[in-house]
Amino acid sequence: MVIPTCGVVMLSSISVLFVEDSGVEKNKVLEALKKHFTIEIHALATTTDEFHELLTGRHWDLVVSEEYLSKTDVFEILDIINASGRNVPVFVFSAYSDVRGAVECIRRGASDFRTKDDIAGLIESVRNTLARKKGVKESGDDYEKELLIDIIEESRDLIFLMDEKSLKFRYVNRAVIEKTGYSFGELRNMTPVDLVRNISAEILRERLAGVAEGEQDKIVLFTELVSKDGEVHQSEATVQLVYRKNESMFYARLEDLSEKIRTHENAMRMMQVVEYSTSGIFVTERDGTVTYANPKLEKQTGFSGKDIIGSNIKVIKNVIEDSAEYDRIWSTVLSGRRWAGRTKSNTKGGGHVEVISFVSPIRNSKGEITNLAFFDEDATIANEMKMQLIHAQKMETLGELAGGIAHDFNNVLTAVGGFASVISRKLKDRKDLSYLADKLVELAESGRSLTQGLLGYSRKREQEFRIIEVDRIVRKVSDIISLVFPEDVVIDLETGCDGVRIKAIESQIEQILLNLANNAKDAMPDGGLLTVSTSKSASGKSVIIRIGDTGTGMPADVLANIFKPFFTTKSEGKGTGLGLAIVKDLMDSHGGKIACDSVLGHGTVFTLEFPLVDIDEISCAAATSDSLVKLDGCVVVVDDDPGVREGIETMLGEFGYRAASFDGFPSLHNKLEHLGEVSLAVIDMVLSDSGSMMAEEALLEKYKNLPIIYMTGYDDESLKAKGIDITGKIILKKPVFAHALLKMIAESVNEKAGRKG
Repeated sequence: MVIPTCGVVMLSSISVLFVEDSGVEKNKVLEALKKHFTIEIHALATTTDEFHELLTGRHWDLVVSEEYLSKTDVFEILDIINASGRNVPVFVFSAYSDVRGAVECIRRGASDFRTKDDIAGLIESVRNTLARKKGVKESGDDYEKELLIDIIEESRDLIFLMDEKSLKFRYVNRAVIEKTGYSFGELRNMTPVDLVRNISAEILRERLAGVAEGEQDKIVLFTELVSKDGEVHQSEATVQLVYRKNESMFYARLEDLSEKIRTHENAMRMMQVVEYSTSGIFVTERDGTVTYANPKLEKQTGFSGKDIIGSNIKVIKNVIEDSAEYDRIWSTVLSGRRWAGRTKSNTKGGGHVEVISFVSPIRNSKGEITNLAFFDEDATIANEMKMQLIHAQKMETLGELAGGIAHDFNNVLTAVGGFASVISRKLKDRKDLSYLADKLVELAESGRSLTQGLLGYSRKREQEFRIIEVDRIVRKVSDIISLVFPEDVVIDLETGCDGVRIKAIESQIEQILLNLANNAKDAMPDGGLLTVSTSKSASGKSVIIRIGDTGTGMPADVLANIFKPFFTTKSEGKGTGLGLAIVKDLMDSHGGKIACDSVLGHGTVFTLEFPLVDIDEISCAAATSDSLVKLDGCVVVVDDDPGVREGIETMLGEFGYRAASFDGFPSLHNKLEHLGEVSLAVIDMVLSDSGSMMAEEALLEKYKNLPIIYMTGYDDESLKAKGIDITGKIILKKPVFAHALLKMIAESVNEKAGRKG
């Protein structure tokens, strides 16, 4: 908005706003005006919205308007100017003589009405009107009026002028358009009922009746203003009656309360955060006088807000023992920085508690530091968290070590299991010797469960869910604990789920049972009875495993926390607080449930519930494992570990397959042209000479569509980290045993045959 700097406006320099459909007609008038005046600026509006935007955008000396336009008319233009309060002379320049229209225009405030064949008359009328307006401006009254109008237009409050009878908006300021999203033209055809939620015209008129009849100067309404996009603005509206040129209108000023409400709600939320914070928080003046203390501080020190508010910080802070340290805190914070360190807080009982203090400056609206805020964390908790972090880091390091050991051990187990299974088959007529070989196979299988557990613990691989027999795994764990538990712990085993199977990771089930058994042993330091039982649930859809002891038991408050990480009742150095948390996590991953019943002094019983596996899934798995396929050519085995090569070669030979093994790509390449017919290849994915891919490419180049089984002891993520693509590959996880190898051979050969078909 251009506002004159004094009350004098030179007639020779003017700004003109044209309202006209035709740019040609506008230019005719403009050229005529230029002969008598210096045109500072001119603009053309063809619609109501354009006119309103131009009118409120700057000061105009005169408006020249056609009587009737396609999208507005001069009567609406005059109404807008009258409602806005602007004293802008309007000259109507019509294409034809319209006596009634001319009378109505003059009644609504037009300065003159001329036909377009009387352009000289128009120029003379403009000259006389501007000369009269100059005299008014020189008095300063007009300037002050325009300044007030500008203030209203630029106000951030929403300002409306409404027709008293129809309640339609006669005028709105720019803030209304911005807040509601409606154009000025749209708003001119609306009433408050169209903008305010849940209010009818009858109710609105009833509320405004007192103002309209002069009984009240104004009324205040709390409203919900709804913008065009549906956004709701909580608002407070003040409405009063105003008069303009022999007509009355309602003047309404709306203040958007949404931001204030949000600010208040945020302040309330922040206050709740402070009130319920786990840190002891108090605020002091610059001189150390305490002005606020939250409830946690009372729990830390015993001092309530009433005890310390208004007192000096020395009441609760022993840091004052070292005056130099006290000075450092104050000088640091009052310079605008944050201070952190260990301090001591006095307790109401005469003792003290060590805390970690964080002290921050609080500023007022001018940016001046007026207060200091103390945030005190109990150092005991911080020390415990530090020890837990150190312990977690040790566990992570142990996991990395365990993963490396397990990976190498897999190769040994592949060889041991392979040789043992072949010996067992060859000595099937010697029951005494085949029994020993079977035990070796069983031990190798147990070793695989151990390595799977280690790899899972180190997060090196996703372990595979298998179908396992419940009673077998429970007996196996019972045999282990019977060997290592002290003699004064009697183990009572009762199995009632013969042949019942669940889908699980065997090593994790062993981990669950061993953990619970060890806890039971620790709860019976002087010996007792450990009971382990299996049974089907009443519904027959799940299996129940119970592990009970006759130990010390637990009180209710301890029982409620036993599955929380780092919670332990054992003395320092004897427990991590992770055992039962891990058990709960493993049960959840198996889709199982765990419950605990305990009575102080009478023992504890843990109840585990696992869903039974579908019998069709068991049959399918067994049939696949036992299947064999015919191979006319040899099986190429590529692995850099001699034990693995020999073990796999021996297993293949036992089942009638001919094998050719190599320690890497060079040895394979040297013999490749002499291999003859090859039906299948088994390749280690990570060879020491990095030749796995070259071995694969060489074999596929000579033997098109050759089925390939890829062996590895690494998990998928580790393989990806090494740049190895596993997409679409048949992968056999180490350690490799006969039944898994036979199953994988059948799958890979049948898959290739299916593709050919």
